[in-house]
Amino acid sequence: MTRADPPLSKSPPGNPLLPAPSRHRLTPALLLLIVLSLIPALILAAGRVRFEAAQKTVSVVMDYSSLTAQANLNGLAPLDLLARYRKLGVNGVAVYEDTVATLENRAAIYKQPGTELTIKFPGQNVNPQLTYMRDLRGGSEVARLRARYNVPTRTQVIGGQTWTVWPTDPSFLPAGPNVALIKTLKAQGYVVVYRPYDSPSVKNPGTDWPDVPFLAFTDNEVIGARDPALLSQIRARLGNRVPAIIEFTPQKGLDQLISGGKAVRLFSISGAWQDLLTPPEVSSKFVLAARERSHKLLYTRPFKTIGETEGFLKDLKTGLDRWGIMVGTPVAAAYEPSSLLRWLCILGPLAALLLLGLSYPLTRLGLIMAALGLLIALGLNGGQPFPGFALVAAISFPALGLVIRRNHMSDWFVATGFSLVGVLDLAGGVTAEITFVDGGYSRTVGVTMEPTPT
Repeated sequence: MTRADPPLSKSPPGNPLLPAPSRHRLTPALLLLIVLSLIPALILAAGRVRFEAAQKTVSVVMDYSSLTAQANLNGLAPLDLLARYRKLGVNGVAVYEDTVATLENRAAIYKQPGTELTIKFPGQNVNPQLTYMRDLRGGSEVARLRARYNVPTRTQVIGGQTWTVWPTDPSFLPAGPNVALIKTLKAQGYVVVYRPYDSPSVKNPGTDWPDVPFLAFTDNEVIGARDPALLSQIRARLGNRVPAIIEFTPQKGLDQLISGGKAVRLFSISGAWQDLLTPPEVSSKFVLAARERSHKLLYTRPFKTIGETEGFLKDLKTGLDRWGIMVGTPVAAAYEPSSLLRWLCILGPLAALLLLGLSYPLTRLGLIMAALGLLIALGLNGGQPFPGFALVAAISFPALGLVIRRNHMSDWFVATGFSLVGVLDLAGGVTAEITFVDGGYSRTVGVTMEPTPT
């Protein structure tokens, strides 16, 4: 540098390599704009807090299949054991869709492999490679099942009785809801979560779903995930039923199914993992899920003994009560903040980004960098303004705090203050829709309720 060159900006004391921040004539106006943007952000933040406080209701759901297994081992009726657990806070039941095998176990149908029927009725043209089925007690279940699937079947008279011949063992095929059980549970006031199976053999899936508030799909993909036309039909057939998002269990097609609609988050622990934990450890995980991660369906399974299960439910109820979380029927109400206030909140991150650019020692370079940052933030969010400016706020406010003042240790408090302003903009207005991250992918759903391994 020669003596004729203009001097560079002074460095802060003790930092000869760090240039002093530029002071632009627009700095006071931009700082005022940031402060004014806090007004709509505070209004929205207060509204969001009130809304979420009103949504602190969960349903403690018991897996009915596991409950039945425990009841049978102890010589109890499943509904009697369920009533016992109800006194400890259980108010919901998860019911799986029937299969042909469960119909057989309830003596609604009688099924025989061809190998056994050949022995019983020799010389009557029984094919040992096929499966034979008939009704019991004068029912019509077999006719219903034949109409339900696209599996080719035929009838054959064997031993004086009419049998339906299946080309394969249909035991695994989903057979529709247990209407009588679900009707009983609803009559007793339980919140019912229906768990349908997926099978390409079913002609019209979803047409016989029971009238329940929640659905939780059982596979790694929802029904229709591989067929856009079928997925569209399934979405139409949801009606008022709200799908559950199961944490840490990504299900293909679920994002498309709930897009623009409602969903409820479901928390559960697999039976294998639960066996490795104590009842207090498990209950603490459920309370944490309800308190901090907005899970509204707490999907429980009984422990190996009734005593352990009762201890777990007592601890769970105590934990929920401690945090003011009520047990009842969650309502998937949409959070709909004012669009005008949200747009006003955007002025804060925009002013912060502009001020950050103007604080560069080379102002033109700073404005170019700010513009590029804005374009990148919007591009990463598909051009959507609110998610884009959420990213702008997350980046610009913390950086701005260190750029505006950095001469003294006390300036760290200024930096912290700017960061808190950014947090308020994020929480109150820019990200008014609530974002959940489950199983490695994220979704933004305009409700406070949404969905560990099942």
